[in-house]
Amino acid sequence: MKNDKKALYFHMILVTIGTILVALGTIGYLVKVNELKGYIMVFFGFLLIR
Repeated sequence: MKNDKKALYFHMILVTIGTILVALGTIGYLVKVNELKGYIMVFFGFLLIR
């Protein structure tokens, strides 16, 4: 039972880190492009993820 919880927590951490990296990459790209529509789409997209 404890091994299952450890595996679950490990996967949750990896998914969280992946989501953060995708968010940072997207925001960094949008800063270079400077497009308001892109910011709005990313913001609502991450609201829907949570």
